[in-house]
Amino acid sequence: MNVSLHVTHSSLTSLNAELKLSAALTVAQLKKKLESHCGTAPQHMHLTLLDQSGKVVATLEDDSATIGACVTSDGFTVHVVDLD
Repeated sequence: MNVSLHVTHSSLTSLNAELKLSAALTVAQLKKKLESHCGTAPQHMHLTLLDQSGKVVATLEDDSATIGACVTSDGFTVHVVDLD
């Protein structure tokens, strides 16, 4: 199964990316993909998952978890906070 995620970033207000990803992708793999879009190194990322209404539904802290465990449909947003 694939999911579409919108991506926002704490420092890059102009970042407006939409990614279509496998639900089997791990959080660690997602961070590597996000690095190419926003420039933040994975070890400096804090990821928050928001639903379609903008409500926080999860914090993606477990690098071994799959995104499919939290993302149940298209339209969710991953917000990247740069901790560096």
